[in-house]
Amino acid sequence: MFLKLRVPFFADFDKKTLRPVMERMLCNFYKKHTTVCKMGDEAEYMMIVIDGELAAYKGVDHEELSNKDLVPS
Repeated sequence: MFLKLRVPFFADFDKKTLRPVMERMLCNFYKKHTTVCKMGDEAEYMMIVIDGELAAYKGVDHEELSNKDLVPS
């Protein structure tokens, strides 16, 4: 199963446990530099990053950041 191979969190789940989890999953794709959520937002679901990376910024709106600020130093 793809999920068990790519996401270590699910590696030890048996089929009986994993199936209901997978049935409730939704797959979303986000473009680079998209704001997915903001500090203080209520968590309505769990997010799993299969490919790519996330960054957290406190007290700054992503839209105010320049590309220079998004590149790790």
